[in-house]
Amino acid sequence: MLPYSLHVGEIADNELQQLLELYYDDAITVDEYNDKYAECNDLYIRIQNSVNGLLTFSIFGFIFCAILRIRHVSDFKNTKTLNKPMMYFVINILWAIYFVGTWFYYGYRSWRGDYSPYQDAVMLAIVPQNIFNLIYFIPLNLFYFLFLRQTELPTTMGVELSTPKTKKLKILFSILYTFIVLNILNLINTIIGGDHFSIIITTLYIYTLFSLRAGIIKKHNELT
Repeated sequence: MLPYSLHVGEIADNELQQLLELYYDDAITVDEYNDKYAECNDLYIRIQNSVNGLLTFSIFGFIFCAILRIRHVSDFKNTKTLNKPMMYFVINILWAIYFVGTWFYYGYRSWRGDYSPYQDAVMLAIVPQNIFNLIYFIPLNLFYFLFLRQTELPTTMGVELSTPKTKKLKILFSILYTFIVLNILNLINTIIGGDHFSIIITTLYIYTLFSLRAGIIKKHNELT
């Protein structure tokens, strides 16, 4: 898949160079540039994004598993969770990195030629994304603050319930599993889109959500 993406990329790069020459010679307008670019580069962009995403996820997954000493799926049960102070630190550092990742992602796409060669094209993509990141920072911290109050950390990921689920526990798990599923779907989307930083950040957020699950179970066991 990687060699094929590089081969398609060579063709796309030649067509892009021709388009840029036409644009700078005022032979085509911005709208015409966008239409022609999308027409001749759609396949190349999709393939290259997916390859970038898979490579990033694979490399980071290998490093992540090596650090946590996970060799088999069963080893994940014995993986230690973060403690509460470290959890707060990690989620906020990760969200701060989102801002850097946004600039990198759209800057890379601009360098690749995904955006029209006029001054504000990339900024029109970056600014709304970073505004969303800034606004979402508050509910993110509120979510983890409320859920961490229901946990006892650190513990192991594979901790099991010693008593039947209570109504409160079922509600907490329903909310938590919803966010886990949403993050997994987002991870798949970022891999397809080739968003390097978001792949790493989303993977780590999934880890923190599973850590919350383990912490909730540990506290429930201690109270019953």
